[in-house]
Amino acid sequence: MVEETIRPYWQEVERYWKVGMKEEALRCCLGILVGLYNFQMESDSTFKEWAEDDPREAFCWIRGEWEREFKDKTRTSRLDAELSKRCPKWV
Repeated sequence: MVEETIRPYWQEVERYWKVGMKEEALRCCLGILVGLYNFQMESDSTFKEWAEDDPREAFCWIRGEWEREFKDKTRTSRLDAELSKRCPKWV
């Protein structure tokens, strides 16, 4: 359920990348990942109880997709640096 919810946002990351808007792709991906982290850590939404999948699983899926699809070491390093600051318990 979490993955279904974030899939359109991931598709937006892919669209940005394909048209050469790599910085926008990076920012959008970072937003997805930080959003998943914040949702897990701070939200008291009942959606958490309904969801079959875990936000951390979705986080790992998105992070892995970024690395597999784009193979840009510089941007991946920047993504990881930001995630270390903003999502310290998951990085």
